[in-house]
Amino acid sequence: MGETVVEQWEDVASYLAHIAASGTRRYGEADSALQNTRPQELGMPLQTFRQACTDLSLPELRERTECIATMASAMLGHVAAGQTVRRTSLWTRQGQTVNMHRVLRGDLGRAWKKSVRRPVATPGLGRVVVVIPISVSSNTPLATRYWMLVASCVLAEHAYRQGRPVEIWTCGMHPRVFQDKPFAGATFAHMICLKRSQDPWDTTSLVLTTYVEWQRRLQFRALELHQEKEGTISPGYGGVATSATMLDWLQSQWALAQSLPPECIVLGCSQHDRVESERGAQGWVQAQLKTLEHVA
Repeated sequence: MGETVVEQWEDVASYLAHIAASGTRRYGEADSALQNTRPQELGMPLQTFRQACTDLSLPELRERTECIATMASAMLGHVAAGQTVRRTSLWTRQGQTVNMHRVLRGDLGRAWKKSVRRPVATPGLGRVVVVIPISVSSNTPLATRYWMLVASCVLAEHAYRQGRPVEIWTCGMHPRVFQDKPFAGATFAHMICLKRSQDPWDTTSLVLTTYVEWQRRLQFRALELHQEKEGTISPGYGGVATSATMLDWLQSQWALAQSLPPECIVLGCSQHDRVESERGAQGWVQAQLKTLEHVA
């Protein structure tokens, strides 16, 4: 993937303070975060939105939080607390392989072995770090943003129900965003911790990321500030990294820098997963449960 310029914040409060300190000064040619000519696309002004995030006074914040909590709770009803699904061997009258010794003994009811998936109790398993991709294309509908976040929340909650320590981060990744040497073609990765494993469960900070301004104002502003050091950024602010690209970077580079085992990193739902409904979110979560099996 080449060079990656990384910006990391240990909590939302310090990130918002960083944006507040930047004011409304232009740091280069790219200044989309400051523009007020396209309110329908960009939402409320940068520092207005930042202050509303700090005060938790955003319009519809309570309604969005309750909506996502309700949707997540409905999906969580299908997942048993303190359990996961693992592949185990079962001896029956039919299966993939046969034990001839049991056949000769006349134990035909347990002579064939097959592999099945069944729920098993899993108390106190290893740490899980759920990283939620928050960079999306400008034409991504709000409903899709909801279901992406709901799916990620359900996966995190399932790991929590297993008795695991769970951390939640967001990752915004912009490939090929810088244009000037020596950073030409480099990727910008933007990491924010939303929940530490010892923190109580609270989805408010996650819901903030559903607002279009979180990316178009705050995240773009964070990237624009790098123009003084890394130089010009592309007018389109780079692309949106694929899930595979993001997971590879998280496990091969970021986890090492955080002294984390790569296998504890679990990627949340992204726009590339094409989750657009409750059914799609349920299917995505069920598929991801297999990933948790490999986290010791």
